[in-house]
Amino acid sequence: MSAERRAWWGRHLLFGWVNLALATPVIYLLLGLPLVLRAHGWSGTEIGLLQLTGLPAVFKFALAIPVQRYNPGRYHNWAIGLCLLLIALLVLIAWVQPLGRPGVLFALALLVSVLAAWADVPLNALAIRLFPEPERLRAGSVRSAALFAAAVVGGGLLLVAQERWGWALPFLIMAGMIGAGLPGLLLAERRRTDAPATPSATAVATIDWRGFFHQPRVCGAAS
Repeated sequence: MSAERRAWWGRHLLFGWVNLALATPVIYLLLGLPLVLRAHGWSGTEIGLLQLTGLPAVFKFALAIPVQRYNPGRYHNWAIGLCLLLIALLVLIAWVQPLGRPGVLFALALLVSVLAAWADVPLNALAIRLFPEPERLRAGSVRSAALFAAAVVGGGLLLVAQERWGWALPFLIMAGMIGAGLPGLLLAERRRTDAPATPSATAVATIDWRGFFHQPRVCGAAS
């Protein structure tokens, strides 16, 4: 395997890991945690209402607007900043332990869902920018595999951790998973920045098109 191929596989693993880390908290809160809450006396209605915290993913298109409007193009800043907020929130949930306060748990779970869905927007934009077109199909496959792996981790393995070691450990594990991917995102963006920029075919076509009509006497010659 060539050095270039190893580098691409390294990026695939990095983005696969970050996608896994971002999806796991939402899956744990929506699929794994209800089993814990049921064992602690929560009603079916309360658990059903908790599922509403997954709605922010439906409105991801709206979450993309600030990413496009403010500091556009700096996708790694957006992704890393939102991931840091998510890490802090997961640590807070581990510390607060709001099992007996449904309103507090609902609010915290909703914030987790918002931040995870929001961070996914610049992460995908960064992946599109870093991967050339031949690698994007493979990147999509790795992303899909990461989501299925998140179902295994969030819906199964973290339940085992919670049963054996208590409420806080799954949230600390998820915070650590997200944090482990952040240095790689920053390094990948810096390597891309250091490389010489090459204009895309669309950009070249646009430049040529505008340049043609800005030539002096073009319109007169055409007439």
